[in-house]
Amino acid sequence: MRLRETFPWSFALWQLIVYRPVGIFLISATILMLVTMACFRIESLLFQRRVNSVLSRLAQVRLDHSPEQELRELVPELHPLKSKPRRQDDLTPQTEEPLEYVLADGNVENGLLPKLLWKLGTHVNSVLRLLYLCGQRFHTFHASVAFREGKAVRIKYDLWLDNGENHNLYAGVGIDVTALCRAGWTRRDELFAPTYDDLMPYAGHVASNAPENSLHVAITPEAPAELSQAAFDVHITCLRDFSGCRNTKQILPGVWPPRFPWKSWGSLKPRPAR
Repeated sequence: MRLRETFPWSFALWQLIVYRPVGIFLISATILMLVTMACFRIESLLFQRRVNSVLSRLAQVRLDHSPEQELRELVPELHPLKSKPRRQDDLTPQTEEPLEYVLADGNVENGLLPKLLWKLGTHVNSVLRLLYLCGQRFHTFHASVAFREGKAVRIKYDLWLDNGENHNLYAGVGIDVTALCRAGWTRRDELFAPTYDDLMPYAGHVASNAPENSLHVAITPEAPAELSQAAFDVHITCLRDFSGCRNTKQILPGVWPPRFPWKSWGSLKPRPAR
């Protein structure tokens, strides 16, 4: 019995595939998809190496000891943040702001792909899911070191990775780590703890609507050395996996309880006056 009579649909499909123009199109489309997937994973690999390299060197900065010159030699990727000029009609009290060295890295705001996504409107979610399946991982990384009186007083970094999920008001996986000494304490930190002493030696917080996807950690020089090292040891090789990076425990496994049971920032906030 001939193939055409036994499997008519299969025979018709085969005839279409072997048709020269169609075959060339299918081969070209397959090659294009494989190249695109490879490029996405190469981008993730390069980002991972940059992040790990910067954080490994930032972990060597000594709070209340390292001068600016040491930071410039250790992490030349960070550049001084230019302060905004003060207006002549600004009558608010002027406070001494610490000098900051900053670094920003990511693929969310710049590039051709984000610009195209902004123009898609209501169709963007379907395209994002398709890009994620192909290996595209949006990511951002910011790092900064603040100096006061010529000494490093605050080291901060935040890392956000796309994981293809949206938790109401929060999407992706986000980590925020701050290492500070007493001289690095600012009024803004009172949102997390009443005083620096209440924050010592370290504290942590997770988002209520996404406890596995948003993590904030603050450590002081009094924190255990193992915790200080673990806080700068991010594991983001998962960016190149098919499923991607799913949660903060996967990215910062060394800081989670019970190894280092932390004080929750929520319990440190001052109660409102009655």
